[in-house]
Amino acid sequence: WVARVQWRDVNGQKKEKQISLRTKSKVTAMERMIAVNRVKADIKAGMEFTFPWMNDEGETKVLQLMLVDAVKTWLMKRKKSNIRHNTKIMNELSLSYFVEAIGGSRPLKSITHSDIDSYVAFLEKRGNNDTTINIRLRTVKAMMNHFIKIEAMDKMPLIEQRKIAKKDPIYITDEDFRAMMQIDQLDDFYKRVFLLYRETGMRLREPFIATLNGTWIDIPPETKTKVERSIEVSELIKA
Repeated sequence: WVARVQWRDVNGQKKEKQISLRTKSKVTAMERMIAVNRVKADIKAGMEFTFPWMNDEGETKVLQLMLVDAVKTWLMKRKKSNIRHNTKIMNELSLSYFVEAIGGSRPLKSITHSDIDSYVAFLEKRGNNDTTINIRLRTVKAMMNHFIKIEAMDKMPLIEQRKIAKKDPIYITDEDFRAMMQIDQLDDFYKRVFLLYRETGMRLREPFIATLNGTWIDIPPETKTKVERSIEVSELIKA
C-alpha cells in the first residue's frame, strides 16, 4: 500500500508525493495513513518525513531541515492563514535577511545564539533601528516556535529583544487642529475625515470595515487588536 499526497503548486501544476506504507495489510495501511495525514499540510509545503515504520525509533520525524527550506515551508503556511498583507511582506523580508545573514544551507537545528547575534549585526549594518530589529527578531522566533512544536527543532536559541524606551504619544493640540480646520485650501470632505478620526480614535483602516448602528460605530475583530468594539458618536460625526 502507498499513501499519495496530492496538491497544486502556485502555478496550478499538480504535484504528488508517494509514501510507502510498507505493508500488505489494508487495516495496517489505514492506520499508517492516519500518521501521514497528520503531517499532510507540511508535506505539501515541502517538508520531508520519516515515519514509524521507516525508522528504528518508531516515531514520525522530520528529516534534516535546512534553513532555506524551513523558511519556504513556514512562509507558505503563513500565506494560507488569515494575516494582513503587510504582515506577510514583513515576514518575507525578515526571513530573507536572515537567510542572507547566516546562510540558507545551514541545518535549522544548528542555529545558535551566535547566529542570532550575526543577524542583528547584519541588520544594524543595513541601518535598521531597534524597533525594526525587534520586528525581524519576532518573525524569526515565530518561525522557530512552529518547528519546535512539530519537533523539527529541539530548542529555541536565545533571542533577546532590544530594549526601547517608551515615548509619550504625539498629539495634535486643540489649537493646531482648529488652525488646520480653518485652512481654506483644505477640502471640507478631508476636514470631516480628520474630525472623524480625532473624535473616535479609530485606526486608519477601521472606518472602512465598521458599520453605523444608530449612534454607535461597530468595529469587527479583524483589526490589529483582534477585539470587537463599539464607539458612540455624536450627531456632528454622524452628519
